[in-house]
Amino acid sequence: MAINSALNQSYQNYEILIVDDGSTDNSIEIIKSYSDRAKTLFKRNGGQASAFNYGLANSNGEIIIFLDSDDALTKNCLERVAEKFSNNPELVCVRWYLEHIDQNGISLGTTNPMQNVSIPIGDIKNEIMNNGWRFNTPPTSGNAFTRACLESFFPMPEDITRCADVYLFANTAVRGKIEMIYEIMGHYRQNLENKNHHLFSRQKIINEILAADITDMALINYLRTQTLEKQLTRDRWATVGDEMLRKILFKFVDRKNISKEILDPMTATQFFRSHSFFKNIKYIAGWLFTTIVPTERIAYWGAGVILGKHNIWGSKKYGS
Repeated sequence: MAINSALNQSYQNYEILIVDDGSTDNSIEIIKSYSDRAKTLFKRNGGQASAFNYGLANSNGEIIIFLDSDDALTKNCLERVAEKFSNNPELVCVRWYLEHIDQNGISLGTTNPMQNVSIPIGDIKNEIMNNGWRFNTPPTSGNAFTRACLESFFPMPEDITRCADVYLFANTAVRGKIEMIYEIMGHYRQNLENKNHHLFSRQKIINEILAADITDMALINYLRTQTLEKQLTRDRWATVGDEMLRKILFKFVDRKNISKEILDPMTATQFFRSHSFFKNIKYIAGWLFTTIVPTERIAYWGAGVILGKHNIWGSKKYGS
């Protein structure tokens, strides 16, 4: 679906690279069948950031889209993206809506992001400095980036094996202007047969927190070169979710097996000083809950409910 959607574009001045990140199923045979129409690349498994790095290093285009294997683009996507970039040379990223579809390709009637939420556009560097880089944005497949922007912070740290998109979005957003095409120009697949949310997986949580920490430090290091605010810290950027999940890890895992990046959290005092009254109340409620629960599974279930990631039965909230 993903490859065919890229091949069937109305805009023809482009190249397709298919990166296989060490798959162990029949993906290699499928990818090889496209070798006459796309550049096929095979590498040892290294995770999401590693695949992004490999793809960019072997590409030639000035505009880059990282299309996930479960997603697809509409036929006019590249044409509309090229038009938007050509009309505004200051842009570093163009975004669009993705329609949610199920595992059979049937529309779920919603989009990612939802069409009634605010999506920051323009030059948002100052906003990020003040409020952090967690903002509404389409998933990876709903973004196009200039090569020049990507090369200013690539290669990405390959410790990020999951959630590399947050590092990608945040580092792009502080380097130039962003524009949004308010149209559905792709499809985002969600497997409804997989009922449980990822908050039940310890390793995925570890990877997500590590990705957020690496992103924090990369942005701080970059912004310190752009501003006189030398005391810029990540304290003000921390979310209730990040710190709640981190506290669950502290309670239930052997710290000897966790990297130093994750075992360096901010203190509660730092969080309280940097956040609003409402966030502090939510943070306290989450901290109390994770302190009294007897098992890790219940702790992640509660965190997921508090953060709105799933309902009380543990089923995913699609589009959240």
